Amino acid sequence: METQHTLIFSQDFSKDNIFLVELEESLLELVENNERAPYFVGCPNRNEENLSCAGANEAYFCTERKTFKVFFRESSNCIIPVQASQSNNCSKVSLLQDCVVPVVTLLHGHLELLTTGPRIDVLRYLIGNHRSSNNLVTLNIQQILDNVQISRLQLIDELRRMHIVPVEDGLKILTDTEIDRALDDIISTGTLQNWEMPLRLPPAKEILKYCGDQYSVAVRHCLDFFCIPRSDNYLTLDEYSVCRFKAMGLLQSFNEDGLSVEWSTFETKWQNRVPDFFQPRMEMLSGLAIFEEAGPKMLIHALFESHLPEDIDNRVKLLFQKKSNWTLEEIEPYLLPVVSDVMKIEHILRKHCRILKTIHSLGGVLWNRLVGSFAETKSPPFFVICGNNVIEHRDKTLKTARKIKEIVEQLQIPCIFKSSFDKANRTSHLSFRGVGLDAGLEILKAVKEDTDLPVLTDVHETVVAV
Repeated sequence: METQHTLIFSQDFSKDNIFLVELEESLLELVENNERAPYFVGCPNRNEENLSCAGANEAYFCTERKTFKVFFRESSNCIIPVQASQSNNCSKVSLLQDCVVPVVTLLHGHLELLTTGPRIDVLRYLIGNHRSSNNLVTLNIQQILDNVQISRLQLIDELRRMHIVPVEDGLKILTDTEIDRALDDIISTGTLQNWEMPLRLPPAKEILKYCGDQYSVAVRHCLDFFCIPRSDNYLTLDEYSVCRFKAMGLLQSFNEDGLSVEWSTFETKWQNRVPDFFQPRMEMLSGLAIFEEAGPKMLIHALFESHLPEDIDNRVKLLFQKKSNWTLEEIEPYLLPVVSDVMKIEHILRKHCRILKTIHSLGGVLWNRLVGSFAETKSPPFFVICGNNVIEHRDKTLKTARKIKEIVEQLQIPCIFKSSFDKANRTSHLSFRGVGLDAGLEILKAVKEDTDLPVLTDVHETVVAV
């Protein structure tokens, strides 16, 4: 017996405009359980005030907790969009209801859902366009949900990371100075009150009695952002988030002057900024800074992910201008906020750069190093010319060319195949100079057709000494 599904439409829909579609089962369940979940088609048109998504070729479906990308998959099954019957006056329409409805069209396929990341780039653009001079955002949560491909919980989490908090007038963007002052107040109060820092801070309502009279909003945000709730309602101050925030302030001071600094100097200043019970570590700086070896010294440069272009192509181009070599682990934090599907990152990188595989002795791991783009010069910075010294046999030449093709594809190095021969098929006990002009050209033609490598040769005249 078939399972009967019912689509429930909100009162905002006009019955004259309702279309029923046979949907993939997981999509049906989401629609039934999320009557008002926003459904977006396409990427926003940033030239329009309302960030309209209509008319493009991407679709997103946002529930309370997740963001999905919707795909149409062709198959032998038919999707039949139909108009709602005029005789149907209820707001619930069964897919298997026995009623006469006109068929609009037949579509061979079905809709599928793929869990994807939220459109953080759209969110940032929207916030930036609606930010007032006093750091208020002239939008509420629901207005943002109506314009950004993001679930409600994902939005709340992302606003927290952007230090945007709800206030009476809507939303407020906290400054780094406000956050730093509130955080220092919490830490100093904990020391004076002999709290079990950093593992066991009192509940938030107790902490607010001691600090935050002038900036309680910032203190509440710090308790939410820098602390981890415990099962006994107490809080634990998070080492990673505190150290990372303090590093951002220090990096900004260097970045304003466009300076690089030795890692040892930066590490000392960083340690002086964080509480004594925390230990800053280099891995805490992913997405904030890049490192460069300068002889025996290690230099650190500020490079904030949030300061990079939102356009993915321009972002990758700028990253490789800042640094020529990246590991996948290094570059991922700079790409994830603007790439909704994490599986696409390597595909995007291959468009702009090549992968050089080098083996390190750390546990026998094979590390991929991403090497700068060729796009700037319109041609590779170097190439390899290799091949048989002399064309002697067709099979041997083709075997060599195929092996060269395999190696240069692995290394992603441009290559030209080169091999030489005499015009005449001339042999002696001292020298063998090839198969002759016609046969040699035919073999090189076969190499080109078989491997698609560029071919180069030089032809020796028969007057050359034996």
